Amino acid sequence: MEKQKLNELISLWDIGEILTFKKATEGAVNYNYIIKTSKGKYILRKFCAEHGINNINFEMSYLNYLSEKKFPYEIPNPLLNKKNKRLIKIEKDFFCLYKYIEGNHLKESRPRELSEIALMIARMHNLLEKSNLNNGVKNQEDFGRKGIINEMKEFILKIPSRKNQRDKIFLKESKSLIEILGGLNSKNYNSLKKYPIHRDFNPQNILWKNNKIVGIIDFENVGRINDAFVRDIAIIFQYFCSNKEKNFNSKKAKFFLREYEKYRRLSNKEKEVIIDLMIATNIEDFGFAYWLLVNTPERAKLSHLNKYSKMSKYLSKNREKFIKELIN
Repeated sequence: MEKQKLNELISLWDIGEILTFKKATEGAVNYNYIIKTSKGKYILRKFCAEHGINNINFEMSYLNYLSEKKFPYEIPNPLLNKKNKRLIKIEKDFFCLYKYIEGNHLKESRPRELSEIALMIARMHNLLEKSNLNNGVKNQEDFGRKGIINEMKEFILKIPSRKNQRDKIFLKESKSLIEILGGLNSKNYNSLKKYPIHRDFNPQNILWKNNKIVGIIDFENVGRINDAFVRDIAIIFQYFCSNKEKNFNSKKAKFFLREYEKYRRLSNKEKEVIIDLMIATNIEDFGFAYWLLVNTPERAKLSHLNKYSKMSKYLSKNREKFIKELIN
């Protein structure tokens, strides 16, 4: 973004004079700018083009609800501008501004950190369970398999005859992954109540300071889909409960569940679907990793294709064993 355009945008908020600004290097879809001014440090967020105004407005109300309910972690709640609005539209793009949240990313998930994550997610789930938040979209059913499979098949049809390494890996792995996803039994999952959950608790979106969680970012999924609370838990297991070989560590997962249930109980039906949710999530991420390699290769890694495929197959192979371990 040119400095002139940035100055014009920032002038809509009363945050002082721009001292420095730079484009954030993290994040796969949204484009954020880190801005230092005479009054502090901020993030200017440019929303992803695929976001419609209804999704964006719901995200604004969602963040406002968490703030009003005293959610005890910092969140990217947009600041009001000089016109008393949180959202700005410039041509076809939407922007918001929020205070920069200072914090680090977790490098190692030990019991102490898993306890912190369990407490944070249980607090959020308890608030959502009591809310009347309604994003007006349908519930996620059947693990979202129809959309995932259709997208992967569309990718296959677009692969040219002259294939590069990413195309070869995608073609090789996608056939077996589609079979695995199609074979999941979604009856229990479909019967669970769905909510507008965060759905992306990866290490980049949880900020830490002095071994404590201080902030949560990236709420872009809340306006686009409703899902069961255990989807959040499945994503935590994917990123924080694996060993050095990136295989599932059921001991860590069981410890996390015990910590979570200190604040919110889980039924056996919920626990039974976590492994299948992990399988579906990894296959979905496999497809997304390929999309990134095609569309934004500067933000993508070829190794992610093999990582998500390997985890999906490993979980599928050991599915029954892991389900029993989580329930008992």
